[in-house]
Amino acid sequence: MSLLWASSTVSADAVLIVQDKKSKSNVLVSRPFIEAAGVASSNKERASSQWTLISQVEQLQQEVQQLRGTVEEQAYLLEQFKKSSRDRYLDLDRRISQLNVAKPNTNLPEKISTRSALPSVGKATVEEKSLYKQAQKNIKAKRFSEAASLLNKLLSAYPSGAYVSNAYYWLGEISLAVATPSYQDAEIYFLKLLQRDATHQKAPAALFKLGKLYDLTGQPALAEKYLGRVLQQHPQSGAASLARKYLDAMSAR
Repeated sequence: MSLLWASSTVSADAVLIVQDKKSKSNVLVSRPFIEAAGVASSNKERASSQWTLISQVEQLQQEVQQLRGTVEEQAYLLEQFKKSSRDRYLDLDRRISQLNVAKPNTNLPEKISTRSALPSVGKATVEEKSLYKQAQKNIKAKRFSEAASLLNKLLSAYPSGAYVSNAYYWLGEISLAVATPSYQDAEIYFLKLLQRDATHQKAPAALFKLGKLYDLTGQPALAEKYLGRVLQQHPQSGAASLARKYLDAMSAR
């Protein structure tokens, strides 16, 4: 009876009772294989879960790499767009400058000068003219920082020189053509030009640029005012044609 009691108690703890043939007695044998099978099953489930997590992490890493590649591609395209916009902007200004060449006699055929940025005055010193020409070369080469430095040097050395108005204009252009345009600086330079000489050959273009930058900065009333001044004060200029088209575009919004 005591053996049966013991077997009943031990069997609850996963113990097997077998009969020893030699001694003809019952022997208690533990059954660790049952527990091992359970552990193996648990480990298998854990491994399967870990493998699923690893697969998910790898998939997320691939998606992140794809997104990073897309972002880099978009950044490159944006930089190319900025460069193309600056090139078009400077080319447009060059053509406006050519169209704004003064015509001394309206009965003579119009001659477009390739040196319209140089004022036809004889008061400029050799050094002043040299500074201005160097600045122009840097602008054409898109070395805007060097050009701005030379123009500011010119303004400091020759505050009443022959190239002051032109220097103001090109400093305004540079402020708009750089990678991060400064509308405030451009506004200041264009206004200085107009305050100094409202009849200067760059005045129509300066008025047009002011109208455009006021529109870009959310000031439509000022934009219309300065674009209208181009049409009223310089109706035959190349800037007038651009101002008219810009006003039509603003009205169509």
